[in-house]
Amino acid sequence: MIFASTALDVIAVTGVIAALATSGIGLVVTKSSEWWQWRRGSDTHTIELEVPSGSDLGKWKVLYVRDGADEITVGLSEREKWFARLKNQIRPFDEAPGKTTAKRVKLRFYRPLGFQFKCFIEVENRSAADSARRLLEANGCQGIDISSERQEERQTLLRVWFLHPDSGDAGSGSRYRIVEAPDDAKNNFFYPV
Repeated sequence: MIFASTALDVIAVTGVIAALATSGIGLVVTKSSEWWQWRRGSDTHTIELEVPSGSDLGKWKVLYVRDGADEITVGLSEREKWFARLKNQIRPFDEAPGKTTAKRVKLRFYRPLGFQFKCFIEVENRSAADSARRLLEANGCQGIDISSERQEERQTLLRVWFLHPDSGDAGSGSRYRIVEAPDDAKNNFFYPV
């Protein structure tokens, strides 16, 4: 009688372990399937900035906000909403080879949705932020905003946010469209043609 009870316990435990393993494998397959579909539908785009020589004010970076524009996320399927989730990934601009005044960064995005981004320069003090603002204004950048100070590795930094100089409203013929985020911030939006 003791052995029968133990055998049933072993069978029950084995069944629970098998069910957990199956659900875990199902979750991994689902997530990897979503990733694979995103990757299969993805493309890359290089954002380039032509900046005047001597503009070594700070570190030039881009914030990759999300795939898609905020206004279209309402009508998306659950899978597409996963693709359009908020990313907020920061990527540094690199110097373009052979062009000392060009900076560029390559982003991978889900092609059917396009993507949102915003450029910024990270500087060490208010004086550098004001110099960066003047440089950006002189080069046709819009939406310039200086963020509040933030600490990073025992150093106080300011971010000077700006829209790409080749941006405008829909139908303006600009390479990047200007879109408004839910928090009233303005971002650049690229949709492949």
